[in-house]
Amino acid sequence: MIPIVLGKIKEYPDGRHAMVAGEGNLRSIRPGDLPVLKQMTGFHSLAEIGELLKRPAAEVEEVYGRYAGDQYVVPIEHWNKLRWDAERGIYINAKSGGIREPAGELIPLSPPCDPWFCVGEERAWLKGVLEARLKIKLPDATLLLANNGLKDGLFFWEVIAQGRFVLRVDFNGPKQADWKLTFAQDLHTVDWTAGVAASWEAERDRHIHANTANLDALVEETQAFIREIVSQSPGELPLIYFSGGKESMVVFDLFRKMGIRAQLLFAGTGMDFPEDEAFIKVIQEMIETDPECRRLFSLHIEPGDKPLALAQFEKQGALQLGNMWCRSAVKYPIRS
Repeated sequence: MIPIVLGKIKEYPDGRHAMVAGEGNLRSIRPGDLPVLKQMTGFHSLAEIGELLKRPAAEVEEVYGRYAGDQYVVPIEHWNKLRWDAERGIYINAKSGGIREPAGELIPLSPPCDPWFCVGEERAWLKGVLEARLKIKLPDATLLLANNGLKDGLFFWEVIAQGRFVLRVDFNGPKQADWKLTFAQDLHTVDWTAGVAASWEAERDRHIHANTANLDALVEETQAFIREIVSQSPGELPLIYFSGGKESMVVFDLFRKMGIRAQLLFAGTGMDFPEDEAFIKVIQEMIETDPECRRLFSLHIEPGDKPLALAQFEKQGALQLGNMWCRSAVKYPIRS
């Protein structure tokens, strides 16, 4: 079993630690358990963690048992929700835990288990890479999914097609020549024509339609959560930490559909990608020109401190799952 810590490990001034899973939900961490929990990143099994730390397997299992639970520590397969329904040729994004398991076979993914439909340049590049390897032309409607991850300071993509892992891209440097491509050993056995619609857009929409019920349930659950949080501070404007990424865009859209006024804060690092900065300006223009958005939202852009970010990079090195210093040392002080 491969465990992953979902809660945030917090250190207090007196050196004690706790795992925080939300407002009012935390568990105190025993000092001897901390090294074990830090290895529960979704990449190592319990047995492998024991070997890494030279601790008995039974001891590692006991640590897992002390903190196991939704929002604290779970098996990676409980966090990963992507399944492949081979009979219909459809991806299903649904969590397990009900009376009946969702249809389809679970597709193994690395953390954060958060795949997306590849579009534009990234899709064109990946499609070209696969075609060069296979020496065939893939159908124009071929649907490719990618899941990004970070392990030992290395950023990577896992690429999924036809319900199977087909390619891993390790981004070893900023230049394409530095990237390492690792293809699935059974790549040539993939049936690239199975269940493909007439166009890429039609194929994408087919999968979206198949997941409508799951998406509607998530929307209802999230809207209930938003109402509860807003109701705790009547008369005050909620503040949305807005990165422009897919999560904050969804929250932005939900607030808009619910008609709830809010403030948006973009906290930059001082060395954000130009495309990210340009997108934030697009959102700013939309808020200023669209009557409904102007009534509901205000956006404050804090560009960040580039010298501070560079100094932190020199001091702390590449980002790690257990040390996302770009947030703690650069973004969080701006938010405060």
